[in-house]
Amino acid sequence: MSRALSARRLSSFLPHHALQAWPTPAQLAALGTVLCLYHADSSELGGWRQAVSVHACQGVDSEGVRESLCFLDGRGRCVWRLYLLPDSDFLAWDRLVASLPPGPEHDAEGSVGERLWRRLAGHLGGQRWRLCALRLHAADEGRT
Repeated sequence: MSRALSARRLSSFLPHHALQAWPTPAQLAALGTVLCLYHADSSELGGWRQAVSVHACQGVDSEGVRESLCFLDGRGRCVWRLYLLPDSDFLAWDRLVASLPPGPEHDAEGSVGERLWRRLAGHLGGQRWRLCALRLHAADEGRT
């Protein structure tokens, strides 16, 4: 699946100081194909439109290395998350992650039991996620 992102969204939703730590559509497009997690009641780009901040989540657990970009809404809830796939551009990912703030400490840690409890709490709270492989493209600003 392929989706286009527009940079116009940046100036209208984000405070000026947040623009420095916000990935541009071109940076996201450079990643190639990524795994996208989004809310089931929204579209693949719904979280991108709702997000006001982003951070890099990195950690190691019993299942190996966990790395993602977590996009948060104004209430601090994760509304969009991107993960690398084997076809993703790892160098573009590293450059992007280096420009973002690190995630909170609890993202870097977490046992299997902790993650299961969080997942259960999300289901009980009605938060359902969908996932898809997504290749993002920067939208041409000349188009309407």
